Amino acid sequence: MHQTTISNRDMGIFRTKEAKAVIAPIFGKSEVTMTRIYCDSPGHGLVDPHVSEDAFLLAYNLRDYHGDLWVDGKKVDYKLSKRGNFTIYDYRRTWVADMKSPFDGLGLHIPRSALKAYEEDLGGKHIETLQAKPGHHIEDHVVQGLISACLRFSSLAPQVAYFRTMLRPF
Repeated sequence: MHQTTISNRDMGIFRTKEAKAVIAPIFGKSEVTMTRIYCDSPGHGLVDPHVSEDAFLLAYNLRDYHGDLWVDGKKVDYKLSKRGNFTIYDYRRTWVADMKSPFDGLGLHIPRSALKAYEEDLGGKHIETLQAKPGHHIEDHVVQGLISACLRFSSLAPQVAYFRTMLRPF
C-alpha cells in the first residue's frame, strides 16, 4: 500500500541529506514508516513546518541530543534527550524543534489508521491516542528491543520489497 496523500512519513521536515526508510504495511489498511535521520554537525536549526495529519511521530534517539522545542506556540522545558529514550508527538498539534546538537535517531510515523487496523483485525484494545507530555522522554525496554530488532532488520533491507532510500536535497 503506497500513500498518495500529503504526509510527514518521509521525515522531510528534518532536512537531512539522506533518509533511509522501512515501510511496514498494516493489514493492507495502513502503513507505519520507520526513517533514520541524522546530522553530524551541531546547529542544524529549526525543522520545517510539518503537515497537520491524524498521525504520531515516535522519535527514538540513537545518541544523546539537545535542542529547543515549542508546542502550540509555547516553549517546552526540553534540555537533553538521552540515547535510548523516545518522545511522542501528535501531528495534529503544532510543534517546532531547534536542532542544536548533532543528532541520530529513528522516526516512526504511526497513522491513527494503523492503530485502528490493529484494533479491528487483531481484536486489540481501542487506542484513543498516544499521549505523552510534550518533550517528555520515555525509557521503555520493550521499545528499545523493538528498535534494536528493526535496526538489524533494516541492515538487510535492500533485499526486502518494502525498503526504499529517499534522497532529498539538503
